[in-house]
Amino acid sequence: MSRSNSNDPEPVVSQKMIGLFIVAGADVILLVVLLAAVGVTSWTAALGISGFILAVFGAWVVFRWWQLRPDTAEDEESERERSEEESPLETLKARYAAGELSDEEFESKLDRLLGSDEEFEAAVRARESEEDGRETKMLTDENR
Repeated sequence: MSRSNSNDPEPVVSQKMIGLFIVAGADVILLVVLLAAVGVTSWTAALGISGFILAVFGAWVVFRWWQLRPDTAEDEESERERSEEESPLETLKARYAAGELSDEEFESKLDRLLGSDEEFEAAVRARESEEDGRETKMLTDENR
């Protein structure tokens, strides 16, 4: 089965791993269980060999998972770079530098962009002071 998107992450358990487990591991497990069933070997040996094979396969899966897990530090850094590259201010500067915007257009868009940031910060400050007021009122009501 082929993957349709080349950006899809690699699976932890690949088809190759499953094939090797079936050919090398499952066959041996089946063989030792059959030998134990007919009395050629003990059930303890059969269970030990089967457990060992399953443990090796499990360790292989854990190792693959550890190899393929995303490196969070690199992901956070690339996300930060991406967000910096895509910021509206950077886009506006790039368009102005490329000559797509006149001086007046640039200044107007810059004022609007910076004004929206100031409005957002003012709304956040107002909400925080409102919450502080509620907490103060609750504390004074409790002290009565």
